[in-house]
Amino acid sequence: MVNAFILINIEGKDVREIVNRLLEVDGVTEVYPIAGEYDILAVVRVADNPTLANIIVDEIIHKPGVRHTKTLFALDSYAKVDLEEVYRI
Repeated sequence: MVNAFILINIEGKDVREIVNRLLEVDGVTEVYPIAGEYDILAVVRVADNPTLANIIVDEIIHKPGVRHTKTLFALDSYAKVDLEEVYRI
């Protein structure tokens, strides 16, 4: 499983609308409005890097209201639960 954390700057103030659009993207498991340099954090959990690349390039950066993104890739994951089972990846 590939985990990525996408920091997003948005245009305008309609955070809820952009959050809802992001949640419609397959592979986006969580979306958090955040404070600080970025406006939103989207968590993407997918089976492989090509799928992640498609989501970022074809889905997220072209969503209306998305101005700028920064993607952080997890090198490994540690959790109290089996994340692949939780997210069925």
